[in-house]
Amino acid sequence: METKFKHLLLVTSVTIATIISCSKQDDGQFISDSSTTLQTEIIDIPNFENPETMWEESNRELYNKAYDKFMEHVYLEDGLYKHDIRSGREIGVAEPIYDYIKENLQTINSQVEKGEAVLMEEQGEILYARRKLKEQPSTFSEYQEDYFGNRVTIWSTAGSEMTNRIGDAMGRFDSGLGGNFSDYFSWNSQIYNRTGTASYAGYNVTYHVSSSVSNFQENNPSNSFVSMAERTYGDYTYFDLRNNQGNTLMSIRAQGSAAANAVRNKINGN
Repeated sequence: METKFKHLLLVTSVTIATIISCSKQDDGQFISDSSTTLQTEIIDIPNFENPETMWEESNRELYNKAYDKFMEHVYLEDGLYKHDIRSGREIGVAEPIYDYIKENLQTINSQVEKGEAVLMEEQGEILYARRKLKEQPSTFSEYQEDYFGNRVTIWSTAGSEMTNRIGDAMGRFDSGLGGNFSDYFSWNSQIYNRTGTASYAGYNVTYHVSSSVSNFQENNPSNSFVSMAERTYGDYTYFDLRNNQGNTLMSIRAQGSAAANAVRNKINGN
């Protein structure tokens, strides 16, 4: 009788532990790695393949946690990002997020190899900057000096004005002019973390501007445009400007091929 009681107690304990472990999946933030003896929480973002998923601040916060985990294993070698991670599971990150961060680092490495950007280590931190006018600056802060001359200030948050500024930022970046987030928007809380619709390039589009609170500070290198990506998801084409962490700073969403072609042409100045 005592043996049966101990067995029942053991089964009950395992069941309770399993329920607690599985409950972490309900919020969509973590999945459980059941292949190891010691359960490991893995950062996951549901529907990560949809570009709009990263428009949500809560998802950006999760992504930044995954990014930090990845970067703990990254170092510089010959001025390029290197890492020894073979899978996201090794660091507690879901594979789609791991692949995304890895591709982002490859994009930055490619820019460095082309002479378009530089990576340097200062006080134990790896810093990134697009190359600007100075040929051989000695410090990271010199790379970050603004050479636009004029900062655009938005006095109205009208949708058409927003999309025009986003499109202008994308066009200037695509032309190699670089730029910082603050070059296009004043530091106004009404502008950031904003999604709306407007007419652009003759079509109705959706625009998104990321939150200034979660990703940006005046002197934060993450505030710079690093890459522009065009992605298709369903019937939508997304034109994104990203920072060095891979976060989307600005986005224009066009529906259908005709609208996508029109937006692309306007951004490229065609």
